[in-house]
Amino acid sequence: MRPSLRFVLLAILVLVTIRTPGDGQNPQPEKKPKPAPTNKELMHRKLEHSQKVLEALLTNDLDMAAKHSEELLKIRKDPNFKVLKTKEYEMCSEEFTMTAEDLIKAAKSRNLEAAKLQYLGMTMACFHCHTYTRDFR
Repeated sequence: MRPSLRFVLLAILVLVTIRTPGDGQNPQPEKKPKPAPTNKELMHRKLEHSQKVLEALLTNDLDMAAKHSEELLKIRKDPNFKVLKTKEYEMCSEEFTMTAEDLIKAAKSRNLEAAKLQYLGMTMACFHCHTYTRDFR
């Protein structure tokens, strides 16, 4: 047998016997599901987005204001985000939701003054809710 033919056959034999990671020899580690965020983590994210909305309104960036207001609503509607199960808390949450939705509408309609007023309303809803939850506890 010629040396080059032996080399080719040896190379084929080596390639056939090499195992790939997906064949059971090297199983991939199982990914664990990400734990649900805590209320504290969600509140911190709300604070960050609220600050971004303020920054956007100060710089007249209504697209950014709408984007971060939408993120605030996503957090508010997260099933893991529920501080209290009382009627008063629900009212505070609804006030926040309505003003955030109105802020988004104002920003998308390019109405800076209305967006600013809705931001103030949203911030007041935050103050009311935080005062209520502190007093409740």
